[in-house]
Amino acid sequence: MVHDIFISYSSHDVQWAETLEAGFKQRGIAHVYRDQTRLEVGRQWEPQLRKALDESRHLVALWSSHAKDSVWVAKEMSRFEQNAEDDPTRRLICVNLEGANAAGVSERFRSSV
Repeated sequence: MVHDIFISYSSHDVQWAETLEAGFKQRGIAHVYRDQTRLEVGRQWEPQLRKALDESRHLVALWSSHAKDSVWVAKEMSRFEQNAEDDPTRRLICVNLEGANAAGVSERFRSSV
């Protein structure tokens, strides 16, 4: 795998994503994929995201009311899960940012598949 972790988040939660990325790097996890720091300018971004998801060991989804409404967070979670089905070492990890009912994660995820 090229990336240790892919961070999926709503643009409204960018500060959380930045903090998480910095924390991973401080702990020696250097290969973190976050769109704002890894997308290559001048290239189509959707194929870049798909490739990064396919090449990531784990996906950390920052879950919030904004993420619940985000089509892209749902797409990223769905693609990762589909590709990770045959590899039990790959994990999708949801971090609940708001203390809201975590059931919203599975409800939203199921509706996007």
